[in-house]
Amino acid sequence: MKKERTFLHIDGDAFFAACTVALHPELVGKPVVTGLERGIVTAASYEAKALGITRAMSLHQIRRDFPQVAIMESDYNAITIFSKRMATIVKKYSPVVEEYSVDECFADLTNLYVSGKADPIEVAMKIQKEIGDELNISVSVGLGPTKVLAKLASNYNKPHGFTVFTAENREEYLSSIEIGDVWGIGRRTAVFLKNVGVTNALQFAQLTEEWIDATLSKPFVELWHEMRGNSLLKVHTREDADAQKSISKTGTFTPPSRSPIYVFAELSKNIENACAKMRQQGLRGKRAVIFVKRQDFKYHSIECVVPHATNSPEAFIAIAKERFGELFKPGEDYRATGFTVYDLSPTSLQKDLFGATETTDRFEKVHEAIDAIDHFFGKHTVHLGTTAKALLPRTDLSKAGARKRDSENGFRSTTPGRVNFFDRFAIPFGGSVA
Repeated sequence: MKKERTFLHIDGDAFFAACTVALHPELVGKPVVTGLERGIVTAASYEAKALGITRAMSLHQIRRDFPQVAIMESDYNAITIFSKRMATIVKKYSPVVEEYSVDECFADLTNLYVSGKADPIEVAMKIQKEIGDELNISVSVGLGPTKVLAKLASNYNKPHGFTVFTAENREEYLSSIEIGDVWGIGRRTAVFLKNVGVTNALQFAQLTEEWIDATLSKPFVELWHEMRGNSLLKVHTREDADAQKSISKTGTFTPPSRSPIYVFAELSKNIENACAKMRQQGLRGKRAVIFVKRQDFKYHSIECVVPHATNSPEAFIAIAKERFGELFKPGEDYRATGFTVYDLSPTSLQKDLFGATETTDRFEKVHEAIDAIDHFFGKHTVHLGTTAKALLPRTDLSKAGARKRDSENGFRSTTPGRVNFFDRFAIPFGGSVA
């Protein structure tokens, strides 16, 4: 008999602001924002959000329009401690815990369910209460037969929500979740899906596997299965990360493109995403395979090795640029790019005699800061200049005029509302790709 899977997802409610309030009990129930050190709002309590305050709002405006709001510094060290204590509480009830980000974690409760040792719902309630009692913060809880459904459940009724997705109520819940709110579906993919009539999560789950595979990519096939209640994604513990053999990021784009600038930008984005995942798991990589896929589904790939293991994208992108002519052939339509990094090792490396690892470390410190910014303001808020074209609205890039401008401007484009942090010093691309 097939085991019934049970996954738990814990999501901190306004976590960064909540940790600040927990450290300053006199602020309980009051509108609070953090970001005093930066001059803009980096996090806001629910009381502050109710006033219309959003991230990145200037503190000058807050002081002018909302004098009742308490403005505090962001205490990243304290937030990290709260995050670790939250995960520790969850680990008391299940050994299979994934610290997914600073304010959320997954747990696999399947063995509790199968063995009859405890009721997963009762366990989840105890975890929620214990986190609240010990840390003085609120978390929302989601339970589901797959990892994706558990995460969707925790986000369904915030703050301090407790939602259980089952085989019986799954479709009802999914029908009320907008497609852009589904974990794993980004802004550009959501726009594309809406344009073909898929506006909610249930409609996505009711598509055919063949359509998703042909139109999107493998990660979306996995997402489709998970939303239908078929568990494919496991909870990755720290031990799993230490033993991991590779990390991959791929992306399919629609419509296909003949623009070398756009295809390279998609590749650059995948490299950035894979390196971010390495940093998240405390790993570095040394060997990688880079590929592009044509509209006729034929692959072209290269293997590259960097001098020193790293989780920064610059070295891999530099090799990709140098050898792009081996991958991209003019006049062909391309639909996907991908990047897989191997020979993974923990980040605790010894510095070599020539200081090369020291240089890598400096890049990694920059990217750690970027990771923090992206967590606050959204993925790819700060990105390499080489990735910029992939972040533009796809409709713009599908036009012949846009492709012509690509050729004229090379890699020096900008993306409205984003920061091309490395345009000036890391990868100063210009001209066309050979």
